[in-house]
Amino acid sequence: MMMLVSSIATIAMGQPANTPILNVEHTRNNGQKVLLGHCSSSVMQTSSYREWYDRSYDSYSVDTGLSKVLKPLLDGKAIEVFAGSWCGDTRREVPRLMKILETAGFDTTHLTLIFVDNSKELYKQSPQHEEAGKAIHRIPTIIVYEDGKELNRIVETPVNLLEQDLVDILSGNPYQSNYYAITYWQRISGVDKKLAAEQLDDLAKTIKDISRNASEFNGYSYALSAQGQLTEAINVLELNTRLYPDDPISYANLAKLYAEMGAYREAREKLEKVLELQRDNNEAKELLLKLSSM
Repeated sequence: MMMLVSSIATIAMGQPANTPILNVEHTRNNGQKVLLGHCSSSVMQTSSYREWYDRSYDSYSVDTGLSKVLKPLLDGKAIEVFAGSWCGDTRREVPRLMKILETAGFDTTHLTLIFVDNSKELYKQSPQHEEAGKAIHRIPTIIVYEDGKELNRIVETPVNLLEQDLVDILSGNPYQSNYYAITYWQRISGVDKKLAAEQLDDLAKTIKDISRNASEFNGYSYALSAQGQLTEAINVLELNTRLYPDDPISYANLAKLYAEMGAYREAREKLEKVLELQRDNNEAKELLLKLSSM
């Protein structure tokens, strides 16, 4: 196995954001209101957000036994939540988290709540960019810190009960969040540089058994490309074509990135692969025609 695969360190994504609380509400062109950036938890109980917040909060029954276990474990810890007011998973999980923390007597001054966007311009990003360097690709992402260092995170949905996941993380029990294949990838040094085919082949062999489906890395590539990390996004998608060689979306996304970077030959090759898998993919046909003279 090549050196890249063995060069893995403990993940350290930084400290909780210390940006000011702004409680920004943005109104989109279609009239939808969304929260953006560093917000107080109370903002979810205002305006149109209150309906989904109260529904999830009121309907959730906290496991009182686990809550008692949580109470001393939470002492001295900090929690940072990346969420989206437009996101169904956020609307379900974040009010539940708030109820759990309140039941356990957690000091919410140690809770940081960051709302990210899902627009093309700010995909999985906050206007203040508190997500920078923290590999936020699915939301909500709940990060638990001790002494300014990340202990672990809950990604999108809990693996077990939300209370149990927190207990496992805080107790130091073995815990793997959803999308662990991406966490594994993030721990590998050098993936932000162009990887050779042999390196990608070796990585695919290592990651194959922990990857859930093709959408896992496809989704991560969207976040990377939106943040301007195009080389790593290409590496991720090249890996995905090895993990899931029959997935046309990976090839199509690769073609668009290669075209954006001016690598037209590589873009055409990926589009041809898309058409092998989906002969009626008109978008791929149109882009291939456009690139045929480049």
